[in-house]
Amino acid sequence: MRRQAEAAGFEVYTADTGAAGLKLALSEKPDVILLDLGLPDVNGIDVVASLKRNPQTAPIPVLVWSGSDVSEGSAKAYEAGAIGYFDKIEIADLMAKLRELLDHE
Repeated sequence: MRRQAEAAGFEVYTADTGAAGLKLALSEKPDVILLDLGLPDVNGIDVVASLKRNPQTAPIPVLVWSGSDVSEGSAKAYEAGAIGYFDKIEIADLMAKLRELLDHE
């Protein structure tokens, strides 16, 4: 995903854990966050909720990209504050949504 996003012209920061991602979101203030739910340290839904509770990161749109059960995972992601949920096989749709979000700034 990183290579495809960079090839499409996006500047990309990555984190391997939820804790590292939260810290990176605070330091870099990205235009959009793409979050995988399958994190080694915490549940990705908890990361979305943490981002949305913090006034510094709450305005950042969060897109969830996961291979988890779409029906259950998407409901929880939206409940936590994500604005989109994409299955890992929907890469083209995800890239289109990233372009749409970043073009409206």
